[in-house]
Amino acid sequence: MTIETRQIGVAHKVGHGVVEQSMHQRPGKTVGESLPGAVVYQERLLQFDPEFHPFLNEVNGTAMNVNASFSGIPAFIYEDGDSSDADSGTTSATTANKLEDTDSGKTFTSTVSVGMVVRNTTDTTYAHVTAIDSNTILSLDADIMTTGENYTIGAEWPGTAISGSWNFTPDISISSANDNDECRLDNPHTSVMSNYVAVTGKITLTTWDDVNNTLLLSFGLAGVLAGNSVDLNDFIDTGLLGTQQNFVIPKADLGLSTQTVDDMNLVITRTAGVKPTVDLDDIQFEKAGGSVVYRATTPKGTMFHIDELRLALAGNITGITTVAGATENATVPNLSYDKLLGVPALANGIVFTRVQDNEIRFSVTIKQLGDFLATGSNIVNHISDGINTFIALLVVFPVPIILDGSKQDFLSFTVNDDLSSLLQFTAAARGAIEV
Repeated sequence: MTIETRQIGVAHKVGHGVVEQSMHQRPGKTVGESLPGAVVYQERLLQFDPEFHPFLNEVNGTAMNVNASFSGIPAFIYEDGDSSDADSGTTSATTANKLEDTDSGKTFTSTVSVGMVVRNTTDTTYAHVTAIDSNTILSLDADIMTTGENYTIGAEWPGTAISGSWNFTPDISISSANDNDECRLDNPHTSVMSNYVAVTGKITLTTWDDVNNTLLLSFGLAGVLAGNSVDLNDFIDTGLLGTQQNFVIPKADLGLSTQTVDDMNLVITRTAGVKPTVDLDDIQFEKAGGSVVYRATTPKGTMFHIDELRLALAGNITGITTVAGATENATVPNLSYDKLLGVPALANGIVFTRVQDNEIRFSVTIKQLGDFLATGSNIVNHISDGINTFIALLVVFPVPIILDGSKQDFLSFTVNDDLSSLLQFTAAARGAIEV
């Protein structure tokens, strides 16, 4: 319990030769009489019950050793300026709401995905693929193709600079950007987000300061925002300069579910410091799979004070570190800093996020064991039977992280790669609930 004292007034009372000084006056029993007093403020005494909250997914429970890689053929947004990455050709028949191309080399079942945009380049009309009937026939949501017309499938979204010196050949890039430099990519048709699960891409930061720079990404329809924008700082390693890295944005983080979109916006903000130089490429909608989110939460009406996180990983690591002439003392499992217990460094990474008041307050991307250690984790236990190795990681916070259940605060780990070769991967938050 803490007590606050505050002097709100001073008065004197003379009695029996003594002068008393008071912080407060209150009326006495007679008219005009004032007596000394004090005003005391006190806070409620908090009591806590210890709690252990695992990170959970509604399908996989606590098991984070899952395959979160993407499947299906992605729909291109921007990829090296190629306007026909999926397929192209000339139709051989006229059938309502169909694209038919009997070219013996066509393999639509392996090159095309439902939801991709078909562009009739003969008369500049567009449609979506609604079904893949065979290697040579597609079903469309509009009747745009007749015999002998040319087409492309999966056309990219051409870019336009709204402000700033953006370049769109071959990548999307800008050098020494200023505050609010913005560009827009326009969908040749429209995309229905119920067909997709995430947005992925690649980014290279040449100069960047995540304190003073943000890169906001959003989608819209007819110039009106669909869902919400996200800051790419929350999905990448902002300290990795000069090296291309992947990013994965689940569509839920963009506030998207079944909406239709026809543009993508990028906005750079800069409050001070270095002018950012950025390059983006291979941006696409992913068809299926990917991005499995595990959350630690607290029930509505409770306050969860989190002191630490504990992670447990097990993998098929058989070796131990040996020292020449002293192998009898070599009992440390042979763990590589640039792997995750035998799994090669992750392409997309595990994203740890803290969300409070529906805003991302902190995030970090982990791709290998060394990243866990560099961001505050410590290996507190390790065991091996010569066939498999288990390690426990501990993250201790200098002050508790407080989750407010009434505001739906949470911590999360988002898995974006195939971790199914791990034998175990779990995480939990430890602390106490206010009572």
